[in-house]
Amino acid sequence: MIERSSEEELKEIARLRLAAVELDEKQYDEALKTLDAKTDDAFAAIYADLKGDVLAAAGKVPDARTAYQVALSKLDPKSGYRTYVQAKLDALGGPLPIVAAPPPAPAANEPAAGNPPPPSAPAAPGK
Repeated sequence: MIERSSEEELKEIARLRLAAVELDEKQYDEALKTLDAKTDDAFAAIYADLKGDVLAAAGKVPDARTAYQVALSKLDPKSGYRTYVQAKLDALGGPLPIVAAPPPAPAANEPAAGNPPPPSAPAAPGK
């Protein structure tokens, strides 16, 4: 079906169903390969959700959480499906924390954070 169909939507649905069967058969690597196919934006959220299911079943919890977060970011905010994906994400510990970038290193002529500036030279008398 995937190779023979000329309709992209049918191919994407067939890939999604194939990946679900591979998940049921515990063929996690195959399911992930199936889901790695380029997909239309209309299918991106459901592909990411199923990818989260596969990763969770394979014991790759941080990756599953990331996949569920991607799914949530691609779902319409008013979609009822969001609650379902959010429940799966919460069951795995919730969203991954956002890691802030470290502060930039001070320039050569700036003091490092937490270090007092060097004392300035005293002013010349009479000035």
